[in-house]
Amino acid sequence: MMRRSLTILAGGAAALTLALPVSAASASAAAVHMATAPKASNSRYVAGLSADMRPGAVPAAAAVAGLHYLDGVFCTSRTSCWAVGGQTGTGGTGMANQMLHWNGTKWRQVSVPDPGGTGADSVSQLFAVRCLAASDCWAVGNRSAGGALLNQALHWNGKKWTVVSTPDPGGNGNGKLSELDDSTCVTSADCWAVGDFGTAAQGATEQRSNQILHWNGRKWSRLRVVNPGGTRTGHVNSLYSVRCSSANDCIAVGDYGTTSASGVLRNEVLSWNGKSWSRVSTPNPGGTKPGGVNEAFALGCGAADSCWAAGTYGSTTSPVKNLDEVLRWNGKKWANATAPNPDGTGTGAANQLFAATCVSSANCWALGISGSTAVGVGVGRNVALHWNGRKWRKVSTPNPGGTAAGDINELESVRCVSSGNCWAVGFVVSEAGVVRNEILHWNGERWVAR
Repeated sequence: MMRRSLTILAGGAAALTLALPVSAASASAAAVHMATAPKASNSRYVAGLSADMRPGAVPAAAAVAGLHYLDGVFCTSRTSCWAVGGQTGTGGTGMANQMLHWNGTKWRQVSVPDPGGTGADSVSQLFAVRCLAASDCWAVGNRSAGGALLNQALHWNGKKWTVVSTPDPGGNGNGKLSELDDSTCVTSADCWAVGDFGTAAQGATEQRSNQILHWNGRKWSRLRVVNPGGTRTGHVNSLYSVRCSSANDCIAVGDYGTTSASGVLRNEVLSWNGKSWSRVSTPNPGGTKPGGVNEAFALGCGAADSCWAAGTYGSTTSPVKNLDEVLRWNGKKWANATAPNPDGTGTGAANQLFAATCVSSANCWALGISGSTAVGVGVGRNVALHWNGRKWRKVSTPNPGGTAAGDINELESVRCVSSGNCWAVGFVVSEAGVVRNEILHWNGERWVAR
């Protein structure tokens, strides 16, 4: 899955690594400090990691100003939206859940539990939020427990957010990991959550398996599913997004492959038919030779027979590059489609899509970043691509984090209430390493920073 880490190069001090949430990318040019091997930065800690998986020190600039990022957004109406992510914990240490609510006029912070604790080594992070109704929402992510990272699931009943117990198939031993990246509901007694589990180690010793949980109205339970990438050391399988058109028709997307120097990452799609999850064939525009990269990070559906998977593809070997990936589902098969690449298509190009949503089959968005993801090196700009039923085109976006050398703007999630009312969230990072929330709004004519 090759989630990349931002490298803080501020003030002439030694570089600090900032592994940001959900931002996943394959390799790009060394000049922009992208990952150069599969699964280069798979953990979702927003800080350096020590060997026992506990978060290291938050970059000094972020500790002073406060570190805030948003990773998921969902709206039930034009006056009720949720945005989730993480933030520096109390006293500037650890990581805590972040929950914002839009009431039609402004975004405000909402109190939320931190099941990972509140100590210096604690971690609670939310990666996605989905609602069946204004009084029935789920937010998922991970949380720390000793030397392990465990699943996190919170439920909103219209009055407050509460922690709901989940299985943790990765175990709770030192260095073990279980995390949930997305969820969706058909009814209040029929919900799905997807992610992965295994070890948090990076490189050759890393191992991840697909994780799918089901909510039956009373409890979350795990369903065992295929792992096309294998289950031995160095084998990785991850699911990042899930959507359902009915109780008997769900799709989950992600990637699978190996972490060796000559490893390959392939797109992964699983389908639910009401009885079991099965693998569906997908194209791999990045190729399947050593160094090939194909990763589907987001899923948006305008109808049961009209879905888009967005992500990135390219190669970790010469010519090293990342290109925007959009795959289309027509109800029968997946096909590769052409998308703009704002950072170009030559050697060193860095184009990545992390979010997708559809208002209808002829009105979809795919968002992400183009350019550098190394703080202090180059510029990372927001990207918004729009599907009008015939082709994808780039739509201009503001970059509230700036466009000076070293600035980064990245969009992680998007949701539309209507064709003229969409919200996109993510984060911006200054050249000094300060990380803060980013929220953009689409008013039917243009994207505006809020």
